[in-house]
Amino acid sequence: MARLIDKVKMAVPYVILIVITAPIVLMYLMLFIASFSRTVYGLIPDQIMLSNWNFLFTGYIQAPGTGGVEAGRYPNIHIVTFNTFLLAIMVATMEVLISSLAAYAISRYSFKGRNAFLSLTLILHSFPSITLLIAIFYVLRVLNLFDTIIGVILVKVALELPLGIWIMKGFYDGIPWDVEMS
Repeated sequence: MARLIDKVKMAVPYVILIVITAPIVLMYLMLFIASFSRTVYGLIPDQIMLSNWNFLFTGYIQAPGTGGVEAGRYPNIHIVTFNTFLLAIMVATMEVLISSLAAYAISRYSFKGRNAFLSLTLILHSFPSITLLIAIFYVLRVLNLFDTIIGVILVKVALELPLGIWIMKGFYDGIPWDVEMS
């Protein structure tokens, strides 16, 4: 009897996990099936087709139920994916590099205005970025960086830099001088 109770106790978390994840898995399954079907209901597609995936190679999307009439031209998915990859790599690289350098200087060196700089970075991080939207627009327009990937990279780095500095400063504060000097 004790073994049965132990098995039930072991099974309860799995049952809870299945109950919680089943709707999520079902939604993704329905989404996947709908991409290969003309109908958007049911688990079994009435006809398997790949025309919904033509836009990957042609850039055109067919209007549903029109028998192949094009609904419109969309940007090339490969260029958009490359731009997203470039943005992520550049933002992460610049963020880590600048945050590491600034946090190391703040953590290891004592200089005039250090506490003021730390307070300023905390205030900048607590500022909602939506309130800076108009100012960012004007600055990017004046610098001719509006609607460019470089402008987006610079804005993302500038908005994430205060948090990155605080996180890296905490990391450098945790490293003893003995480890660094050895």
